[in-house]
Amino acid sequence: MRVTAVLSTVWILMTVASGNSYGQGGQAALPAEATVQKSATGPVFADAKGLTLYTFDRDAAGKSACSAVCARNWLPLRVPDLANDAVGDWATVHRDDGSRQWAYQGKPVYTFAGDTKAGEVTGNGTDGTWHTAMVPMPPVPATPGGVSARTVDIGRVLGDANGLTLYTYDRDTEPGRSACVDSCAEAWPPLIADGGAASAPDWTMIVRADGSKQWAFKGKPLYRFSGDEKPGETAGDGIGTIWHALKI
Repeated sequence: MRVTAVLSTVWILMTVASGNSYGQGGQAALPAEATVQKSATGPVFADAKGLTLYTFDRDAAGKSACSAVCARNWLPLRVPDLANDAVGDWATVHRDDGSRQWAYQGKPVYTFAGDTKAGEVTGNGTDGTWHTAMVPMPPVPATPGGVSARTVDIGRVLGDANGLTLYTYDRDTEPGRSACVDSCAEAWPPLIADGGAASAPDWTMIVRADGSKQWAFKGKPLYRFSGDEKPGETAGDGIGTIWHALKI
């Protein structure tokens, strides 16, 4: 009888910024040998060293098709001898040499010999059959016109009509009122609603001092950051520990 594996229990919060949170809304468990990392393709599953995990299209459910030379380039994520056979969506498959390998949702996972740093994804798309093991995301909620979602290294964020990331401000504590005015609003321009805009579930508008209407998500007024120049940039995330990219 195997001893229960040490689990990395992680909260699926509103962020994957630290590289060890799992998704964005609930609770899930990882084997001790797995983590979550930021990457150029979005949050990915990784091994304990932070090296990205991959899946192989030629693997059948519960069976690895990567052995011999293949397994020297694509290293199976091994299961320790005393670990359990399953942790949440993670289960084990038995390899031809008798060892066990972790599989996520039935797909065996591997690291790539060409990745040398945490979060690298140099193996993604190799031969059209190798793919990063992506952290699952919940469905995108309904958004007002001009607001859309984009997956970036820290997770999935909402942006304006130009793809510029939206932010919330911790000092916005009074309902229906923005605490970011004057020079603050120059650095953090509010997301202004069009004249004909209407409120929707989770989306409301507050009236600013100049009479304009600013979008708010779940009661939090939304802003862009003047330091972001390209769609998907998140240079404002974490500034002063009070500004946060709007992750969903």
